[in-house]
Amino acid sequence: MYDCGFTRENNWFRYRAAAIIIEDGCALFASNQRDDYYYSIGGGVHMGETAEDAVLREVYEETGVHYEIDYLAVIHENFFNDNTGTLNGLECHELSFYYMMKPRGTRKLNSNSISAFGDKELMHWVPLDELDKAMAFPTFLKDYLSKEHTGVCHIVTDDRIEKQPPDDWERLYTAAKNVINPREISPFIEAGGVGAAIMSKSGNIYTGVCIDTASTLGMCGERNAIANMITNGESRIAKVVAIGPDGKVGSPCGACREYMMQLDKNSGDIEILLDLETRKTITLNELIPDWWGTSRFE
Repeated sequence: MYDCGFTRENNWFRYRAAAIIIEDGCALFASNQRDDYYYSIGGGVHMGETAEDAVLREVYEETGVHYEIDYLAVIHENFFNDNTGTLNGLECHELSFYYMMKPRGTRKLNSNSISAFGDKELMHWVPLDELDKAMAFPTFLKDYLSKEHTGVCHIVTDDRIEKQPPDDWERLYTAAKNVINPREISPFIEAGGVGAAIMSKSGNIYTGVCIDTASTLGMCGERNAIANMITNGESRIAKVVAIGPDGKVGSPCGACREYMMQLDKNSGDIEILLDLETRKTITLNELIPDWWGTSRFE
């Protein structure tokens, strides 16, 4: 099933159904190994699915228990861009329906939830009087839960901050992250676990994903991106970024290094990102010193 959402360049949108679950003065939130904050229970509404069906499904998938809907509490329009983790670098617009769930009288759960990126999700009961101390989203819940309400509340949150335009490394990182989609193509082939983005000398960005096979016929994300570049008539690379499903930057394998070296006499000047936060890079010449094929270009 497809979620009602999309990513276009650095713009991200999602239609979401979420649950407000209160037990014994505590609100339930989730977290995972990839992101450094708590988030509400819920997820993307599937195509053809009602928001009510979606929240019931999501609550069960994440908590392992069946909660019942009490009422629709909040329609939340959320705009934000100061992100870490999986949403780093994205301009985000989320439309969410928040449902108040009926208490069960116990905080006991049976959670065995896995996020869309394959990370184990953890459940957290946060005391209501400590919500302002936790990095928990949505931020409106602290104020909302402290007051009485009649009917459905419409809340708009705009946490966007004015940012400098992304530099080349941010653009490449975002492009590589956006194509990551781990999946099984057949009993022999898996793809999408690694995303790569290269910038040509002319400034164009090309992407590719790894294709792993049961033989030696697979292809790394970097070489897939290079094939995309060559298909579009270019052959000279300026910068390279490759990231795994955990969001960490990785260095090209030996085969990719050799492949890039053979493209152009100046390929040794190609910059490869090693760390996005510090902008640490290395050149291909540093990875392959005294390359054997230099004389052929001469």
